[in-house]
Amino acid sequence: MIAEQYTGKLRKETLPSGEVVIKSPSVTIQSIYLWFYAAVNVGAACSISASFLARDQGYWAAYLVPTCVFLLVPGVLIIGKKHYVITSPRGSILLEVGRVIKMAARGKWTLNLVKLYKTFRADDFWDPAKPCT
Repeated sequence: MIAEQYTGKLRKETLPSGEVVIKSPSVTIQSIYLWFYAAVNVGAACSISASFLARDQGYWAAYLVPTCVFLLVPGVLIIGKKHYVITSPRGSILLEVGRVIKMAARGKWTLNLVKLYKTFRADDFWDPAKPCT
């Protein structure tokens, strides 16, 4: 849900200084994930303070803090609902994975298990399944 919220395209912008800058969506998505995982790590670090809170105030206080944070989440989701990009489901990814493996393994099957293992582990095994460039 995180990466699909960004709908930017690859574009060129000219700065007031005349410098041409290329805005890449892949770099922007990397930045989005960087901030997401930074927030996850901050939340994980807050669990350390819960240990001290449980020791000093009791477990009721240690459980109250994350409960209050989790009670805020539905409100944030409801308030931001009109800003979300909603995509329809594409179906099972397992079918696509099966098609790619079938395409890569076409013509490489043999009853000799050692040869089959070496063929499937070869560096060029996935080449037939790669998109054309």
